[in-house]
Amino acid sequence: MKTIILNLLKKPLFWAILLAIALVASISISSSKIKKQRAEIERLETNQQTLVEQVQYYETENGEQVATIQALTLKQSEFESLMPKYAREIKDLRLKVRDLESVAHASMSTTAEITMPLIDYVPRQTMDERVQAVTDSLMTLYARRDNVRTFQWSDGWLSISGEVSSDSVNCRVENIDSLTLVVHRERKRCLFRRKGKILRYDIKSANPHTRVNDIQYIELIE
Repeated sequence: MKTIILNLLKKPLFWAILLAIALVASISISSSKIKKQRAEIERLETNQQTLVEQVQYYETENGEQVATIQALTLKQSEFESLMPKYAREIKDLRLKVRDLESVAHASMSTTAEITMPLIDYVPRQTMDERVQAVTDSLMTLYARRDNVRTFQWSDGWLSISGEVSSDSVNCRVENIDSLTLVVHRERKRCLFRRKGKILRYDIKSANPHTRVNDIQYIELIE
């Protein structure tokens, strides 16, 4: 066995094969490192674009408005340094950043211009005036009557009801909403060449009075 090994070591072909194997291994390792570096550079470039990107809007086939934005991809250390507000909120929730898969945020506003009639004239007695006279241990109370009118309106999403008196308005507002949130991958293209995929975050409100003002989606990676 020793003789065979010595004979192989003396042959140029053996060393050529060994050198070729080492060269292929070196190229494979270098290629892997280059791919990781390219992926990291692409991730950082995508994050830079996302940080300056404004929320975009489009409509569904049913005419409903959808807000969409590109997702951020952050490491734990980046998340804690770039998103300190979210990091504090995660701590308030008694969660740990290292256990997070993703973080989503949405800011919405509800606006409606409504005209409704005043109805149901109802007399109501109030005790807003009291005159107390003490004579022979007797108390006299004087009451004034105040007229109250009510109003009520609802379209299934927004409900408003209340009362109007001579000097005040007492009302109750209830807003109902249903949100659809979707995280999906979008193919990136450079000219006619495919260039990886990016994450996008879409959110749709079913309430016609609600508008999504700001959204953000952060995917955490190791």
